[in-house]
Amino acid sequence: MPVYGALTISTHGMKSQAHALNTIGINVANMTTGGYKRTETRFSGLVSKSVFEQSDIGGVKPKDSQFIDQQGILVSGSRNLDLAINGQGFFIVRTALSGGEVLYTRDGSFEMKTENPTASATPGGPTTYEGYLVDKNGYYVQGWTSDTTTGLFTNTALSSLRIDDAAFANTGIATTVATLNLNVPAGDTVPLKQVDKLTLAGTVGAGEAGDTYSVTIGGTTVSYPVTGAEADLNAVRDGLVTAINANTTMSATVTASADGTNALLLTADAIGGTFTPTVGATNGGATADNTLASLTIQAAQSANTHITNIDVYDSTGTRQNVALNFAKTATNQWQMTTTTSRTPVAQVDTVTLTGTPEAGDTYTVTVDGTPVTLTVTTENTLDQIRDNLVTAVNGDAVAGAKVTAAATTAGVLTLTAKTAGTAYTATSGATHGGASVAQVDTVTLAVGGADLGDQFTVTINGNPTPITLAGGETLAATRAAMIAAINANGLVNGAVTAAPGVAAGDITITSDAAGTAFTSAIAKPVDTGSDNTIAVANTTANYAAVADNTATLANTTANVTNSVTSATPVTLAFDRNGVLTSTSPLSLALTFAGGGSASVALDISGFTQFDGAFMNLNYTKNGNSGGAIRDFSFNSVGEMIATFQDSTFRPIYKLPLATFSNPNAMEMKNGTVFAPTEGSGTATVAAVETNGIASFVPNTLEKSNVDVADEFSRMILTQHAYNSSATVFKTTDEMLQTARDLKR
Repeated sequence: MPVYGALTISTHGMKSQAHALNTIGINVANMTTGGYKRTETRFSGLVSKSVFEQSDIGGVKPKDSQFIDQQGILVSGSRNLDLAINGQGFFIVRTALSGGEVLYTRDGSFEMKTENPTASATPGGPTTYEGYLVDKNGYYVQGWTSDTTTGLFTNTALSSLRIDDAAFANTGIATTVATLNLNVPAGDTVPLKQVDKLTLAGTVGAGEAGDTYSVTIGGTTVSYPVTGAEADLNAVRDGLVTAINANTTMSATVTASADGTNALLLTADAIGGTFTPTVGATNGGATADNTLASLTIQAAQSANTHITNIDVYDSTGTRQNVALNFAKTATNQWQMTTTTSRTPVAQVDTVTLTGTPEAGDTYTVTVDGTPVTLTVTTENTLDQIRDNLVTAVNGDAVAGAKVTAAATTAGVLTLTAKTAGTAYTATSGATHGGASVAQVDTVTLAVGGADLGDQFTVTINGNPTPITLAGGETLAATRAAMIAAINANGLVNGAVTAAPGVAAGDITITSDAAGTAFTSAIAKPVDTGSDNTIAVANTTANYAAVADNTATLANTTANVTNSVTSATPVTLAFDRNGVLTSTSPLSLALTFAGGGSASVALDISGFTQFDGAFMNLNYTKNGNSGGAIRDFSFNSVGEMIATFQDSTFRPIYKLPLATFSNPNAMEMKNGTVFAPTEGSGTATVAAVETNGIASFVPNTLEKSNVDVADEFSRMILTQHAYNSSATVFKTTDEMLQTARDLKR
């Protein structure tokens, strides 16, 4: 080899070893850097392009090898956002909140970064921010968000993870599935229904038509009138049974059935329900011997109700309580009902007043048996009556404590329950008390001189009553004659009555029937001396009282209580070994106060009926409420568990694991992040528990995989190699100087 070739080889050697020393220095400098992966410099030989050309070129070339797949040291910490990977794989990050470059890292020292400031709606109020999970470079950690319906982390795309306290304030998932394991006590006694036996007696036959057998329960009476065509008392009994069961009101309380000879049974419809029958028979036939007697043969015995409370999340994300009520109804048979809260609604009744206001009319409103009555005196409009009745109701110590009365439209008032959810019973009515007034007309006579042939005439309803003077009569005598003539006139005396008035010449003509009007008139008197007069005037107007006042009440807003128990119970059946035989799961349709609802499939396959106590053994459900995040942490499968302000907790995000077929071929970038290359292949993203090659370690950080002792050993070897190349370079240089000097 020519001497100049020795210079080339030694130069390449020094440059390569210097590169190796730099790599070692970088490794040592990052020996405590989280997620850092060491690089090792190796060498490849350089040979000439061909055997015959440039044979003096040779040496070594550095080549870096990354050990990205080697595990770093795991160091425990106390930060809840620290997470390490034990095994293969990477966290996924993006350089921007949405979009940006996708990179990969092993450094799990996460923190929160604020974004998207929102000014306060209140002047001077604080600005709020959204907070996202990022790595130490500020790159956004990618993960799965739980499905809004199932709460699972399947079928959701990777996204940046918002973790500020308001991130889930308005999100909630209604409960759809739940599992309850409990035991109902086999030793509970079976409840009983009240049973009364009614026995009929009496003669039956054609002559007994009109006999009646009656049963009254709760104010409702059902009767069977005997037709006389019945063959015997059993036929009468059967007719009464049919009548009872056909009555909607009574059959909602009891069921009638035939029992032996001349007897029937009344059985309470509700378990533990009681009733009080009043029975009797009236005679309408030839023989007065019909009777109906009642005897209680089985007293009611209420069921022993057991209650357990479970909680669900409704459609608004609100945590709601549900009471499950269990009662034994028969051997190995139970009934279950649900009780939930609901928004109470105040009962509103509307009372409408009508009629012609008349003194003496009365309008009454009764609240839970307490009547409040207004008697019309000076009121002359319905609105005045309404307003005074409102005042009277609100001022009543009993009725006013239960309802509030208020005027609405003309002649209309409302009664509103003081306490929403507390019902009341109200009625209303009106009584006509107004009096008709008899018409009174006054006829006034004046007699200047009573001459023979003078005449006065009063006409009532078109019928004239004249009187003719004989001459010399006084005013009093003239008035008395006119009164007598009117009262003797058969055409008018059935309609009116004449009587002396207050003044000497006054005659009052009064309607015989108050409220029945009449007409009166006078004729110009026949007057010889032209000094007699007669006049008529209405002094009391006729008034016919109108019996048209009413007060009708209608319920316009029904009372809604603050809880509701399901109307149709679920029947639960068990075999003799205490194992449930009913179908599971149960479909519960629940509604709650505030308008929320939930449709829950309740798994009851774990129900048992064993002797002992009623016990709720275990209950689980899905769903969650919205709320402020108070704290969070990771678990071993990468789920971020958030603890909310109401002390509930649940997984909100899940970090995936990205793996590569050749991770050592990835490109290392600043900040201990890696980018895929053609040599590394593309990322395979999966949940950590599905691939089995790694696990997450919470509250732990992965440091670098640099071995300081190994790096120093390699540094010593590299330094020796560098010195050897330098010695060769120096010796070659000296040889060239000597050769140069010899040439001179």
